[in-house]
Amino acid sequence: MSTKHYFLDTAVNTLVPRYLSSLMAANPYLTLIPECRVVIYAHSSPSKVALISGGGSDHEPA
Repeated sequence: MSTKHYFLDTAVNTLVPRYLSSLMAANPYLTLIPECRVVIYAHSSPSKVALISGGGSDHEPA
């Protein structure tokens, strides 16, 4: 059994942007900066900072 994920060649460059577009459509209080692939809370206070970073395989290495 293969453990490799299969995506169409076109999905390699469109999967994340399509997901982020869907996220924006479902959550009108979020704003997308597409060239950076950054999502921000549109109504945040300029006096407060919050940072959430994603990436990797969603777990710590063994």
